[in-house]
Order: sequence, then C-alpha cells, then structure tokens
Amino acid sequence: MLTRIVEYLQTSAEGGPGRCYALACLVVGAATLARLLLDPLLGGQVPFLLFTLAVLACVPLGTGPALLATALGAVLGDLVFLAPRWALALDPPALRATALFAAVGVAVVGLGRSLALAERRLEDERRAGRARTLAAGDLLQTVIDGVPDPVSVKDREGRLVFLNQSAARRLGTTSQGALGQAEADLLPAPL
Repeated sequence: MLTRIVEYLQTSAEGGPGRCYALACLVVGAATLARLLLDPLLGGQVPFLLFTLAVLACVPLGTGPALLATALGAVLGDLVFLAPRWALALDPPALRATALFAAVGVAVVGLGRSLALAERRLEDERRAGRARTLAAGDLLQTVIDGVPDPVSVKDREGRLVFLNQSAARRLGTTSQGALGQAEADLLPAPL
C-alpha cells in the first residue's frame, strides 16, 4: 500500500515544486487524521509512528518536501498527541520524543537524498557505458569495413550477426539486410 502511495506521489509531483510541498502537507494531514482515528486504540503510545511513515512517503518528492513533512509531523505530533493535548508540550519527556522524531526524520531524508544521488550517478554511468559501447561498435565497424577481404560472424545456428561491406557485396546484399540470415539463403542456388 505504501509503495502505491509513493508511486502516486511521484507521478503527481511532476507538476513542479509547489505541488510537491502541497502533497507533503496533504500526506502529513492524512497521517494526522489516521492517527486521530487510531487514538482510541493507541492512546499516548507511538504518537509519531504515522508521521514517520508520512516522512518516508515524502522522501521521493524531494529533500524540501520531506523536511517539511518532518517539521509538520513534529509540531502536530507534539501538539495533538502528547500530553497536555492541544498545547505544545515543553516538558523534557515530550521534548525528547519530539526531538527524537525530528532527528529520525532528518536522517531518513538524508538517506533518501543519498540514495537518489547514487541512483542518478548510476544511471549516468549506464548511459555513458552505453555510449562508449556504441562508439566502440561504430569504430569496429569502420575498421572492419576498411578491410578488403570479406569478414563475417555467425551465431551457432549459422545466422549472420556481423559482416563487413566486402562480405555484403560478395553476398549481393547490404550489411544490415544480411543480419539474421544464413549465408546459404543469400547465395544463388548453384553455389
């Protein structure tokens, strides 16, 4: 369920940064309502649990929206679910609980940012690797096309997977037109 919410948030966030912050507020609001509904069961226990899930759900929206969710969760959790209710608790146990939630939220946001950066670097490396592979293939094709003798490579079933221009001319076709076919299919019947 959480993954569906995250996927929805990611697709909804494509509207720009303003929408990301609005979605973060919406997620924290939903967490507050859900926690209020669960209050008869939970009472004063785990006041920040659903706010932690809200922060996790906001991480894909970006660092700013996730930090906003952390701040809103800290204030709302303290205000609504810690004694005395509907007042900001300034006593040490409540401050410790709120500070612990805020620290965990900031750590989760930091980890999410690190993960996003690593994922972006990995994708950039994949693209660069693909570009190098294509360039090497083009270079190999250019060099082998310069060889006057026919050069071809076949797979285990005898289908052509590579041939230079000389081999293609000898078979009466183009390099691209011969790929995937057997040499025997391209040669005249007597040969």
